[in-house]
Amino acid sequence: MSDITIRQPDDAEYEVVKKYVDLFWLDKSDMRIGQFKILLLNGVIAAFARLKNHRGGAELCTFGVVKKFRGRRLGITLLNAILSGVERDVFLITIEPEYFKKAGFRIAIKYPPVIREKRDMCLLKFPVGKMYRVMVHRLKGTINR
Repeated sequence: MSDITIRQPDDAEYEVVKKYVDLFWLDKSDMRIGQFKILLLNGVIAAFARLKNHRGGAELCTFGVVKKFRGRRLGITLLNAILSGVERDVFLITIEPEYFKKAGFRIAIKYPPVIREKRDMCLLKFPVGKMYRVMVHRLKGTINR
């Protein structure tokens, strides 16, 4: 049986996360340890994500699942745990919208200017040949803006 733990990383774990961020070519702007949650599987980092608070909503970013742990729904487990504790709309920018739909995200039509700026930065700094999409996980009871 597998033991799953979700929590903020300690200093040593944060150093491991930073290495994965570089390896996966993810956004590392303004990274701080307190923004991150990790999912440990039997004591080993299997997935990580950070939540940044902005005016107009939160941003889920710098999300990754370690390659050998992919395909086990651990990323979705981590996303659901993070989202269950958030009391505002959560936005993200992705080239894999189908993956995030599994956690209740939908394509966003309107979003805060800071998210638009982030999308534009991704287009310039991380050209990957796929379309970047802005998605949102709406706080229950908010209208679809």
